[in-house]
Amino acid sequence: MLQTIAYQKGLETLADTLQQKGFQLISFQADSIGYDTLLYYEDQNHLFFQQFTKSVIHHSTSNNSGALLINVCNLSAEEVVNILSRRTYTPLFKSVTSV
Repeated sequence: MLQTIAYQKGLETLADTLQQKGFQLISFQADSIGYDTLLYYEDQNHLFFQQFTKSVIHHSTSNNSGALLINVCNLSAEEVVNILSRRTYTPLFKSVTSV
């Protein structure tokens, strides 16, 4: 089954690369529905995440099993392809090592 991937405004270059690799992409809007994965870019400002949280809960997927959220900050296109292929994304939180 082909998964639908929504992407945040500003990630058009990544979206074009993924589309060339055969993925189905749509631009994320507040009322977007029917996507299985959401690509977003978040470094330290959590504003975008806060803005789409309600939309993800109410409109996320076509199969009602939840959406895979991928923060593409510091990820290459190939790393994103690997995540999409495996449908897993870890770690959610990077461990901090004490010095």
